[in-house]
Amino acid sequence: MSMQKINARQSMVKKLGVVFIVLMVSGCAAHFNFAGLKMVKAWTNNQKASEAYLAKQRTGFLLLAQDIRGNALEKGIPKRELILHYGEPVFCQGIGGKQEKCLYRDPTKFSRTDKAYLFFNEDAVLLSWELIPYEE
Repeated sequence: MSMQKINARQSMVKKLGVVFIVLMVSGCAAHFNFAGLKMVKAWTNNQKASEAYLAKQRTGFLLLAQDIRGNALEKGIPKRELILHYGEPVFCQGIGGKQEKCLYRDPTKFSRTDKAYLFFNEDAVLLSWELIPYEE
């Protein structure tokens, strides 16, 4: 083989090597971007679910505050029914033995909101409540 043919063949092998590397890298990049897009889509779906949950919780709290102000809440309602109607409390804490106190407030605000406390007996039945209006 002549030197020209050997150089041409080496040049062709180098070019094919570069093309092969470019194809491999672009294939990996395409896979990475697809995985990234799937992650962004999942995050967006989670964000929408979180926003929907917060909106439901906020609506439930506003309804509870309205019912307390309008004297529509009644003693003796089971906690599970209150949760179905008004949503999950922000937190519950045991008090004085087997009783429980649960806090409801606007879930998007930490302290600048009205607060409703519901008090339950050991059978998880509503005993009393207290609405504390927010004051600046």
